[in-house]
Amino acid sequence: MAKNNDGYTKVGDYFIANDHLSNYDFSCEPVECVKRDKCCCKFYDIDITHQEMMKIVSIFDTVSLFCEGLVKNGAFQNVFEKEGSRYLLDKQENGFCVFTYFDDDNNLRCSIHSAAVKLKLDTSTYKPLVCALWPYHVVKKVNGVLYLSLETDEKFSCIKKAKRVSR
Repeated sequence: MAKNNDGYTKVGDYFIANDHLSNYDFSCEPVECVKRDKCCCKFYDIDITHQEMMKIVSIFDTVSLFCEGLVKNGAFQNVFEKEGSRYLLDKQENGFCVFTYFDDDNNLRCSIHSAAVKLKLDTSTYKPLVCALWPYHVVKKVNGVLYLSLETDEKFSCIKKAKRVSR
């Protein structure tokens, strides 16, 4: 997410007010995360739009460099399950999102994020919106404005109330 001087943060094709985002601190803890049952890459079923799927498919060759299981016998695997007008991302046998992998330091990583960085692309444009917004989730979208809610800090230890500095 890239903050700008207008008081908004751009996430994919949307804008979110910075004052809403600053109420909580969030830091991804990939080593600690996998030790718990409550890992966002494992806890949720991720559903995406056709447009989000096509963005992922457009960089799938680079994404597959990070996740060996995305290619079998020289062919890309279909990791999208159609559910009505949306698609669910498959999960690995260990319960993690099909796009997760462990780096050389045994940190849990997102291959979509890693591929976008490698290609010098905006990660929030290629990652599913729900992943780019984490730990917030979209309650509704109206005229390009996102209305968000925050996961409770009891569920995930990586989410903490921000400390306010008094003036």
